Amino acid sequence: METSMPRRSHLELFNPDPEITKEASFSGFQQFPVEVRLLIWKHALYRHRMIHIILEKGNDQRQEEDGRNVDGRDALINSLGRRISGYHYETIIDTRRFLLPDLMRVNREARNVVLSFYSTQLPCRFRRDKHGETTSIIRLNLDWDYLRVSYGKAHNIFFDFIHDLRAHDPKGRGLQHLVVEGSDHRTSIHNPSSPKRTFAEGPSLDAFRATVTKDLKSLWFKCTPRGARALNVLQWRHVHVFNYGVPVFPSFTFFDAPLPDPRAGIARDLEKIGGSVYDPREGPLGWRKLLRDAGLRPEDMADRGQNRDLDVRIMYASSEEDAIRTREDAARVLHEEDFRWLELQWWFHGWDTPAAGGRGGGERPAGCFSTASGLQAKRPEFDGPEVLAAAPRPALGFWLFPVEAFGEIPSEEGEASNWLKVKWVWDLSPHRPELALADVC
Repeated sequence: METSMPRRSHLELFNPDPEITKEASFSGFQQFPVEVRLLIWKHALYRHRMIHIILEKGNDQRQEEDGRNVDGRDALINSLGRRISGYHYETIIDTRRFLLPDLMRVNREARNVVLSFYSTQLPCRFRRDKHGETTSIIRLNLDWDYLRVSYGKAHNIFFDFIHDLRAHDPKGRGLQHLVVEGSDHRTSIHNPSSPKRTFAEGPSLDAFRATVTKDLKSLWFKCTPRGARALNVLQWRHVHVFNYGVPVFPSFTFFDAPLPDPRAGIARDLEKIGGSVYDPREGPLGWRKLLRDAGLRPEDMADRGQNRDLDVRIMYASSEEDAIRTREDAARVLHEEDFRWLELQWWFHGWDTPAAGGRGGGERPAGCFSTASGLQAKRPEFDGPEVLAAAPRPALGFWLFPVEAFGEIPSEEGEASNWLKVKWVWDLSPHRPELALADVC
């Protein structure tokens, strides 16, 4: 017999349900002139994607046979007649989610529009799971796509990727929107003054400099700790609150353009935003160090002339990327999260959590034998109906904050250990974040 989860209105998703309009049709569409139909198809493609790209060192044997680096060695030529760096690294794409829009499957006319719109063809390897990879090509539109690039501090490979992306772009501009994986640019609190890195001069480094000084339009630093909605006093010392408004970061490709978060009630949640084992400002600080080591002045990146300002912000959400791929997944995860929070209230006020394997627990109040918390039992305090009614509905996506919302980054980087904060709770209420909703079906 099938069972369904109880309906709890404060857990209903804020994201619109695409199934509501999925069956809509317009029988007169084919009567439009071709030019009009093409405009409509193209307009439907004006959506942002976030593509997760993992850069890994390539196969050593293939590198010896075919790989030639553009910095100091003969280069390979791509289909556009431009030089690329070779095969010394691999571009890995996670394909557990759809990368191209549904228009690809409508008809030949729509398919041709899609292929024309995503005109940059980047050689890559599709990774569907830990054991399966296939060599392929991913199609990109660098005006609309945000590339979340992970390279594990292998900066030379990152520079080569930037160079090759420009070479594969028919417009020759390359990367426009970069999402920085926090771990790739973090600065250790215990060693904030890392030695200056020296990079070899050449086309790849030149391409990186040209990208960040002229072409890059968006630079977002990803900060998505797990469990960022439920801040309990056991882990955060002085804070015990459930932040209903913090977005949940799922697995997704398409997302809506960021807009000021329209949900009522987020002001309360913004007063207590949990960090992680890293300070969110470590990403911007590490990027600043990278620019200096590459021979650039970070202060020159902020304002690059009229209408060319760089959009630098911090992405914030509670990560459930491995658990949520569908709206059904989201409903399950949100209910489980809600249940764990309610269970914690009982435990925190002196009642045992049931032990695994039927070993008892969960039936005795504090003072009777022993409990995990050691507290005196009393009735726990829960958010009542009036609180839940006013709570913002959960959103799948992420917030965007200005970097300064988390505090100033002093110019003296050598003293970073004096101001970087671990497991800190931030008051971001002076800043109304923008919300980008993920497209999850």
